[in-house]
Amino acid sequence: MEVQKSVVDSLNDLLKENCDAKRGYRKAAERLDDPSLKGLFMNLSEQRDNFKKIVREEILSLGGEPQVFRQVDGPIQNAFAQPDLLLVLNTVEKTLSGCLRIEVDTLQAMKQRMAQYEVKESTHQVLTGQLEYIRLTVLDLRSLPDERTPILDF
Repeated sequence: MEVQKSVVDSLNDLLKENCDAKRGYRKAAERLDDPSLKGLFMNLSEQRDNFKKIVREEILSLGGEPQVFRQVDGPIQNAFAQPDLLLVLNTVEKTLSGCLRIEVDTLQAMKQRMAQYEVKESTHQVLTGQLEYIRLTVLDLRSLPDERTPILDF
């Protein structure tokens, strides 16, 4: 039972990270004028909202209680907290790169934590799936021919 509680606690941590990312990307989109960047950040926000739903379902399937995060002030929201920051495109690109790196690092740490336990296949798939979506986003951003493509070095 202790293992189950640890897995649910870890998934609630991931739920919190997804809340942070969803709100951070949405705030960034609301502050940007560039339609392509605005669209990119809105897509990332919607993707993280979908991640939240999947993680909540997994927590429930394990018999746990998903936490509700009304106010999350995490690293991704903090990255976009300064309105002046988003005025410089190069800074937006570097900030996005940093945010995606935070997400990849968070998911990899979560997978390592979960590797300590015997987890259900569905839990493993949730983590692997989210990590893969974020990695694909990174690859998509790297392949954009636009001169504004964020520099992603991981």
